[in-house]
Amino acid sequence: MMILTMIIEILAAIGAGVLAGNGAVYGFNHIPAEWFTPNGRDPAEDVMSRDRQRIPSYPWKYILTASFIVVYIFMAVRGWKYAIPAAIAIWLLFELGVSCGKYRVTPVQLTVLLAVTGFGFIPYHSTWRMIIWGALIGGGAMLIVWLIIKFAARRDTTTAVWDRVSGFTAGAGSKPGRHDPITDPNDIALCASIGMILGPYGTAAVMIAGVFVSLIVSAGFRISKKTMKGDMQPLGTYICAAAIVYIVLHIRTFGF
Repeated sequence: MMILTMIIEILAAIGAGVLAGNGAVYGFNHIPAEWFTPNGRDPAEDVMSRDRQRIPSYPWKYILTASFIVVYIFMAVRGWKYAIPAAIAIWLLFELGVSCGKYRVTPVQLTVLLAVTGFGFIPYHSTWRMIIWGALIGGGAMLIVWLIIKFAARRDTTTAVWDRVSGFTAGAGSKPGRHDPITDPNDIALCASIGMILGPYGTAAVMIAGVFVSLIVSAGFRISKKTMKGDMQPLGTYICAAAIVYIVLHIRTFGF
């Protein structure tokens, strides 16, 4: 009976992985352009164009499908009840991470859906209040980062335009071709949503890891002269990646 149950779980995970991998590409390519253009910004040409895929179907459908299948099987055999909300959260985090990395925009619509999945993780916290504390810590930490970038570093993180040659360029205080790490306060909502999933301890670990890796990668690109002075990696992308790793491994060392 146990073997039959495991076989069913694996087959279900494979099916979910196929849907998630193909859906990740199809979904991102069909997200309304308005989702990538908050605060009245002008959209990039590849966002509006119907002749150009935001994520190429080949080879990414195959790569992502294989990746989701492996991850979903790994979680399903450890506990299918946990795997259900975790699978949804991972898919949304992937979409958000790609959006932040590619367009420096965090679609609020996807962020709201991510926050809703946080309620599915309540059974895995000591109390339902942990999702509240997690949201406060995640949102509060990103608010501090946003304020530091905006005022201490004097980088405009709320006004932006699109450059035809170099892509996204921040507004006031930015140089042509230079990318700022976050675009607007939507990243605060993103981290609050992640906090609802991970709770306070997991959120703190993910925030620290995301910021640290972002700084390391930014320094590496700068040393290799692949970016110009002042260019920084999008924090949201690395925070989403860290959250995915944390959810998949279900790290209990930090309390979640």
